[in-house]
Amino acid sequence: MSFCGPGFDPTLDEERLNEQILRVYRCMNDSTWRTLGELSEATGDPEASVSAQLRNLRKVEYGSFVVERRRRGLATTGLWEYQLLPPGSSATTTLGKKSRRNPFLEGMKHAAKVLVSAADLAAAKAAMKSELLQAHKRATGKP
Repeated sequence: MSFCGPGFDPTLDEERLNEQILRVYRCMNDSTWRTLGELSEATGDPEASVSAQLRNLRKVEYGSFVVERRRRGLATTGLWEYQLLPPGSSATTTLGKKSRRNPFLEGMKHAAKVLVSAADLAAAKAAMKSELLQAHKRATGKP
C-alpha cells in the first residue's frame, strides 16, 4: 500500500502506516460500531491516526470500503461511532447488531487471520493489498 502527502517519507513512514491501516482494518472488520476513542484504545494508535485510516479505507486503493457513521448518545455531545462495511454495501445492522452474516466480511476476517500469522511482513502487506483489491473487484463486478 502506498501513502502520500507533503510530510510523507517512505523510509520513515511507509511500514508504520501500512501496519497502522492493517490494525484499523482488523479491528473494524467485524462490523461493530466503535468510536474513535474505542478504536484508538483497541489499536494503540492516536485518534487522529485511526480517523485518517478510516478515511483511507474508503479510497479505491485501500478497498473502497463503506464507513458508516452515526451519533452515539445525546446529539449535543458530538460523539460519533463508525462501522466498516464491504464496498458497495449499505448498513446491514440493526441497533448495532449484525442482522445477517456477511460472506464478504467472513472471508476478510479469514484473510486477516492468515496475514497475522505470516512470517514475512512484506509478503503480508502485499497479500493484504491483493486481497483488498480482489474483494473490491468482486464487490463492484469490475475486472
